[in-house]
Amino acid sequence: MFGKSTVLSLARRGYGLMNYNPSLPLAQSFSSKSPATQVVFADDGRTLVCWHPEPEFPYEHTLPIPEEAQQTALLKELNKGFRDVSHLEGMKEELAREELMKMTSTTKHRWFPRLQKKKAKKTPRERPYL
Repeated sequence: MFGKSTVLSLARRGYGLMNYNPSLPLAQSFSSKSPATQVVFADDGRTLVCWHPEPEFPYEHTLPIPEEAQQTALLKELNKGFRDVSHLEGMKEELAREELMKMTSTTKHRWFPRLQKKKAKKTPRERPYL
């Protein structure tokens, strides 16, 4: 199925094939340049077999990809719109809620915690194993 022209075109395209030797069986004629990978034709000439395991790379040599901090004009505009909320930590709860309502244009109900669970009566279990 693979003729000499096909084999040579594969070699020209950079598949790492060695020189074609017609006296050897096809399985022995071709191999990859790297000993870790193998590109071989079967003896019948109709099957191309490629073996390329994952390259071994020690974990010690790996590094995380650095996160690029981009400061574009759009990001600078967005950052101007956000204010620091650390000053709210020392305020009374009512004043902090009022400030948050002004900052986010929301109603007061968004900033009131729901106390139903805290105020709910804790009844003992009838059977402790349930």
